Amino acid sequence: MRVFPQGPRFFYGKTAPREDLVFDGAERNLPMTAEEANRCYRIPPKVLRAYERWGFCRQKDGAAQYGEEDLAALSLLVTLCGAGFCLADAGEYLRLERAGEETRAARLRLLDGKRAQALKALHLQEERLTALDALRHELTAADRRKEKP
Repeated sequence: MRVFPQGPRFFYGKTAPREDLVFDGAERNLPMTAEEANRCYRIPPKVLRAYERWGFCRQKDGAAQYGEEDLAALSLLVTLCGAGFCLADAGEYLRLERAGEETRAARLRLLDGKRAQALKALHLQEERLTALDALRHELTAADRRKEKP
């Protein structure tokens, strides 16, 4: 599991730790509640609720408590979602990671599948851009022909 001494590094959206907070271990209050994790790291509440629903975090007095390993796992979830995984698939990837090295091939298959989907979507976007460029070229060429004396 990834552990970040200065707090997890989130890669998706605006989930970087707030700049006005200092994380040197002494000033961080761990474990954190869901509200604190959301406020400090901008982890979407939907991700926190799913993580709790999956039974990954500890409970204290009926409230979820997020420690260093939880924050690292949440960083991975947010990164996977930012890379195009739906939350359920990101959760499956996390379950596989927690199961250990013997799941490495299964995790790679999930990543390869998502990469193939992203490439397919990219190619579709390229085709759309090519069509738009062709239409723009027709319009601008027609304008240029009208301007010539």
